[in-house]
Amino acid sequence: MCLCNDTQSDTVDLVDRWQKQVFAYTTDAITDAVPKHNHCNSADDSKVLIALMDADRVANLDVDLFIRSGQNFHADPAVDYKLWLSGPEATYKKPRSVLRDIAYSLEWADPTNTKVGVRTKLGKQWAAERATVFRTFFAHLQQQLEQEGILPYPFDQ
Repeated sequence: MCLCNDTQSDTVDLVDRWQKQVFAYTTDAITDAVPKHNHCNSADDSKVLIALMDADRVANLDVDLFIRSGQNFHADPAVDYKLWLSGPEATYKKPRSVLRDIAYSLEWADPTNTKVGVRTKLGKQWAAERATVFRTFFAHLQQQLEQEGILPYPFDQ
């Protein structure tokens, strides 16, 4: 069928049939994936959902995470010198320090983390590359704070 000789109605019908036959699964999978992309991993996740979850997690590991984390958690201290990266009351959604928020984000790059770790081959590669920046920063900061006598925290609670 040549589209150039068809009426507009024929063309619309043809495109509509293509969408229903070829793109129906993709459209449904995308519509299903978008509201679930920030959930934990599941064995039942579709390939589209896995790709979207990985893309979101990898993009959120870009080096501007330092800045975004500071903006999102501006009321929290940059570093919790008393508890460092631990914190019994801290959670992913309420990290209680900017540094701890970044540490929680590194769980996405952990290949053994089945709950939130990226799952695609390229996602794992890119997440690992991005996580290196943050791990290096943590190591340098910890070394400096130990050198200055701040870690372990030397003052009375």
